[in-house]
Amino acid sequence: MEKGTNIMILKKCFLTRNDCYNYAPKITKVTGIVVHSTGANNSTIKRYVQPLVTDSDYATIIEDIGKNVYDNHWNRSYKAGDRGARESCVHAFIGKNAKGVIETYQILPFDICAWGCGGGANGSYNYNPTAHIQFEICEDALTDRNYFENAFKEAAEFCAYLCKQFNLTVNDIVSHKESHDLGYGNNHGDPDHWLKKYGKTMNDFRNDVKNILNPPAPIINTPIVDKVTSLKVGDIVTFTGTTHYTNPNAIFSKRCKPGKAKVTVVDLGKKHPYHLINVSGGGSTVYGFVNAADISGLVPNNDTIITKPTVPTPTPTPTPVPTPVVSTIKVGDKVKCKAGVTKFSNGANMASWVKTSTLYVRAIQSNGTIYLVSTEPTKNVYTGRVNAADVAKI
Repeated sequence: MEKGTNIMILKKCFLTRNDCYNYAPKITKVTGIVVHSTGANNSTIKRYVQPLVTDSDYATIIEDIGKNVYDNHWNRSYKAGDRGARESCVHAFIGKNAKGVIETYQILPFDICAWGCGGGANGSYNYNPTAHIQFEICEDALTDRNYFENAFKEAAEFCAYLCKQFNLTVNDIVSHKESHDLGYGNNHGDPDHWLKKYGKTMNDFRNDVKNILNPPAPIINTPIVDKVTSLKVGDIVTFTGTTHYTNPNAIFSKRCKPGKAKVTVVDLGKKHPYHLINVSGGGSTVYGFVNAADISGLVPNNDTIITKPTVPTPTPTPTPVPTPVVSTIKVGDKVKCKAGVTKFSNGANMASWVKTSTLYVRAIQSNGTIYLVSTEPTKNVYTGRVNAADVAKI
């Protein structure tokens, strides 16, 4: 499916030549999830995932992720003596496709034990009775915060999907490092070392998954301070929060201390509308974008805090309901893109094979204006969302 808000892109390319696919035992019950990261500076899926040339969907997958010209991927057999093959396999990889879009590729059926985390004093999360679903996040040089945030966002969405599929909770999610610390894995530090570089922990990651599974209820008509529309660049304020962000719409935060700070950017309408810089001697370590609710008031020259009167938040104007699109197309129908259509409904460019393929309508959304389509009539894979006006029934 195409990328959108809280929507992962999940595709399949089973590594049928990997020995784990052919010889690992079946899972009797999934008891948790192990999160790995690759430990190598290569964020592309093609480095690890490649179809066999005999696979029916070989061309489609290669167009999506690209070809590994070095032939050092994981779809090779150690037992058969394939060059460079390894006795390792997980259930999925998260990384960039050929266009730089972050996707999740399932490479092993969820009912087959992974060869991912080794073992420890108490056993292994690879095998029954403690078998876990395991996946790898492709690392880069660990210097690109944007890739870090989006890759772990995809990972959180994938974990939420697995929790729903296998009736798990966020407490059933561990890192490779944590599996070792608990006595069920070999001695690795991933992906905790990557999270630490950006001030995050596995507890923060589990909390992100929890928020996807159970989104916090919106607060309506909560009294707020009248600074939201009156603060300006140069104001000295009292910052009461403990987190700041690298950009006004960032997902992941970094910890900081409260205290006096200076407003340097005002970007109303964004999730974190104010950029603050700590003031010398004010006690704060903030240096980034913050939430409006974390600013208590102005601080004049005499350092007296002036909190402005609270006013109720006006009742939001209801979003108009789109006029239903009158169409005879229903779920299960076959459609094709009309001539000249080049983009999905979210603005992402459409691959050439999508424009000419027969597509099956899997869901009708947004009051009939959007179709969720797939090249497969029944499998749990999706191609993307298209505007209803951009396709025709066949």
